[in-house]
Amino acid sequence: MKTETVPLDLLYQLIDDSNDMIFIIRIEDGYIEYANRHSINSIGYTVAQMNEVGMERFRHPLKEDEDFRQHLQELKEKGRLTDYAVVIRKDGTEFPVEVNVRSVRYHGIDYNIAIARDITERFESEAKLIAMNEQLEKMVQERTRQLQHHIARLESYKNAMDANSIVSISDVTGKIIYVNENFCQVSGYSADEVMGKQHNILRHPDTPDTLFKEMWNTIRAKKIWKGVLKNRKKNGDYYSIDSAILPILDDQGEIVEYIAIRHEITQLMEQKEKLHRQAYMDEMSGFGSRLRLIEDAREIPSPLLSYIDIDQFNNINDFYGLAFGDRVLQEFAKRLQSEFGTGISYYRLHGDHFAILTEESRLDVCADRLQAFIERFNRQNFLFEGKELTLRITASISTEKGDKLLPTCDLAKRYAKKHQKTFVVYMPEMGLEEEVRANMDCAVRVQHALNEERIVVYCQAIASAESLEVTKYECLMRMIAQDGTVTTPFHFLEAAKHSKQYGELSKRMITKVFELLEHHRDKSFSINITIDDILNKEIVALIMDKLSAKRSFMPVIFELVESEGIENFKEVTDFIRQIKSFGSLLAIDDFGTGYSNFEYLLKLDADIIKIDGSLIRNIANDPTLEAIVGLITNFAKQQNIQTVAEFVASEKILEKVRGAGIDFVQGYYIGRPEPLF
Repeated sequence: MKTETVPLDLLYQLIDDSNDMIFIIRIEDGYIEYANRHSINSIGYTVAQMNEVGMERFRHPLKEDEDFRQHLQELKEKGRLTDYAVVIRKDGTEFPVEVNVRSVRYHGIDYNIAIARDITERFESEAKLIAMNEQLEKMVQERTRQLQHHIARLESYKNAMDANSIVSISDVTGKIIYVNENFCQVSGYSADEVMGKQHNILRHPDTPDTLFKEMWNTIRAKKIWKGVLKNRKKNGDYYSIDSAILPILDDQGEIVEYIAIRHEITQLMEQKEKLHRQAYMDEMSGFGSRLRLIEDAREIPSPLLSYIDIDQFNNINDFYGLAFGDRVLQEFAKRLQSEFGTGISYYRLHGDHFAILTEESRLDVCADRLQAFIERFNRQNFLFEGKELTLRITASISTEKGDKLLPTCDLAKRYAKKHQKTFVVYMPEMGLEEEVRANMDCAVRVQHALNEERIVVYCQAIASAESLEVTKYECLMRMIAQDGTVTTPFHFLEAAKHSKQYGELSKRMITKVFELLEHHRDKSFSINITIDDILNKEIVALIMDKLSAKRSFMPVIFELVESEGIENFKEVTDFIRQIKSFGSLLAIDDFGTGYSNFEYLLKLDADIIKIDGSLIRNIANDPTLEAIVGLITNFAKQQNIQTVAEFVASEKILEKVRGAGIDFVQGYYIGRPEPLF
């Protein structure tokens, strides 16, 4: 049989066109005898250039310490091997290759026949696979770490829950299968005693069946039930718990267990009950509280409320102490019950304020009995613990319905005190609510005036009685309405006191007067000041600050305005001593009324007295008034005290006060109050 041979040129073409790079290299010196066209195209060097630069220039081993000649020597020894390397193109780019190498001896020379294949795609795939494996490994490690962290946290949660909670687990039928140590400590049962039992072993008789029915309906519906339960311990005692019962579901969403997490709140519930009692009951007197009164009054279709207030009871507390005062109030509460008997409700609203609630149908009887009790009580001293006390009471009655009952009764009591009555029955025609509303509206107007700088100073001239030369000015407060109307304090000062705005008005007035002094240093000005101002530390501090900062202007005159006796005498005299240390003067306003008697005049160390207008107004027609004014003037001159006559409205009055020897005059005949520019 004849064997066909492959033509050499066809074989060369096949090798040249191969998709692999083929090299023939002398092992002895690494000289490249042959490289196919694909090798030249892939690397960019000709064979001659390859030999010129050397194999190590365009072949880089994967093992950094490997030498190409060592590689050839290893091949010579083994005869064949598979090698991996990086080929460096002429342009500097690289690609990985897998090289199958075989040594061949030809004509006594050893050659390396290398077939190299570009494995870039495989390298990239392997690199991606390695990266994916590394990422997967990191994810596994992270997941493992997270799982360990969650397990540790769950263990901590369990420990925390066991430390602070009462925990039990039951099966779907409600039988207990787990309890923690707190469960046993609180309930008094051991774990063995409750295992396999229903939770009703803890049920307290006070807990209604409806509550348990609601609970089971909720958790069987795969919802969380929350509520407060009263349980019974093994020894019969009770304890209160705030419970949350959760159904535990499997991966199919079916209930497999129930877990109950509870917190004991026995002390909290007892405190809540105590606070409830305190809110509705006054412990000191045993009477109901204000809140109880409000609720009880709503239950009576036609209520009658009596309000009883012990006048100035703070004096008892201040002198004998709060404990003694409380005992007095307890005794007073007993007397009320003894006086009015059973069938009505008693309340202590606060402090020394008491109330009695009954039906409106008993108005006449209750009013007569209350009035008789007040008259009898106020006529005699209150004997208690060996001490004789002077107590007086003021009372009121209201039969208004709903939410108006208590406010109207309080209004009537305030009305009684204001008009010095001991007992008042509220009637709508008294207009007390309108008065309160008017005061509230006035307080709003005052606040707007304060905010908008509409509280201003008007000045009324004070002249020498003989020459009528104006030497002083009295500074008077005025409120300018939004429409420009000028309002005197008579129309808003009382409302301002009720609404706690009086202090701000005083501070505003003092500030403005001292600003006026800065612009008129050649004139003397007087400021009205009350006992309330002197007792107000902020106002006194403001006055002293202004006086200490004042420069060279005329002495400031402070006119003490009051109609009631001075109780805080030391504070007043301390204030007078302070202002006089700055060169200021003290004037007693409205002398002849209130506390302005001769004894007070000497104690207060007054520099000026302003004789009350009620004495001056009719002095021209009443010899008695003329004699009184003369007496006051003579006394003042003996004490070196200057005198000012107010309300000098005519020349006839002026002549009379001149004749009485008065030093200065003030009134419409001299000048009306007006801004001083």
